[in-house]
Amino acid sequence: MFGHNNQGGPHVVTYRREQSAHTAFFTAIESDDLRVFDEIVAEDYNDHLTGQSPGREILKQYFTALRSAFPDLQLPISAIVAEGDRVAVLNAVRGTHKGEFIGLKATGRRIDAMAFQLYRIQNGQLAEHWKSRTSRR
Repeated sequence: MFGHNNQGGPHVVTYRREQSAHTAFFTAIESDDLRVFDEIVAEDYNDHLTGQSPGREILKQYFTALRSAFPDLQLPISAIVAEGDRVAVLNAVRGTHKGEFIGLKATGRRIDAMAFQLYRIQNGQLAEHWKSRTSRR
């Protein structure tokens, strides 16, 4: 929610519920334990990735393959901001490419990028997702 602080400038209010759901989401991916997705991700979740069909089970398959290719994957969160049914997350994406992923053979190279994620929440679950990435190495 956007408002104004006592000095007349804008401020942003974050919501703990959305923060804990997103923290649980990223923790599940890092630990390769996607069971929590059944609680926090909508069944018809739309990731808006080119060539990827909507659905929670499709998302689980995507992250299982990602974790297989990047077994040391880390997604540390820098910031979470919520307004209405939207939650924005800024996080790093780090790991070593040790297995094939989306047709790319393992390179052994370490990735270190920042990602901006935007989620839509519906009925307390992640329903849609859009992202943008920038590479640092």
